[in-house]
Amino acid sequence: EQSYQASRLPGYPVPELLLSPFVAFGGPQLSKLAVAAVGFALLYAFDRLGRALGAAGMGLATLALATSPAFLVQSTSVVETVFTLGGLLAALLAVRRGQVFHGAGWFGVSFASRVTSGLYAPVALLWARARGMAWLSVGQLALFGVQAAAILFIPVLARYRAEFMELPGAEPSL
Repeated sequence: EQSYQASRLPGYPVPELLLSPFVAFGGPQLSKLAVAAVGFALLYAFDRLGRALGAAGMGLATLALATSPAFLVQSTSVVETVFTLGGLLAALLAVRRGQVFHGAGWFGVSFASRVTSGLYAPVALLWARARGMAWLSVGQLALFGVQAAAILFIPVLARYRAEFMELPGAEPSL
């Protein structure tokens, strides 16, 4: 029987579920190539967002990011970092384009890649409002972003229930 198994709690369902077939069929090398592909998508979202915001020199900025040691390490390692940042950049790009539901979905991807990305949410919502998004749309972005994150987190909740937030050796908190 196949069931979801988190690499570590609280779980990182988006990268874990997307990378598991690559790990199963091609081992670490194929999964690293898959992460690198996500890294290229992150660079694309970074470049498009910068251009959409009118930033000058985005080609050079994207090249600088692509060749930075931190990016090179993270985009060739089987970790969640590029999924998290890529989801956030895609969400901001969608919000910039007025695509509330796409933005909410990408925020959900970012959260389900690493729960601490939820810290971005208030800033992103304020940014959306500052860019002229109507309050109703900001509310929809928040509501549907939470829903998208919850849906993507179903494998973790189904497997671990409330225990997914427990730290090994710590007293139960939930």
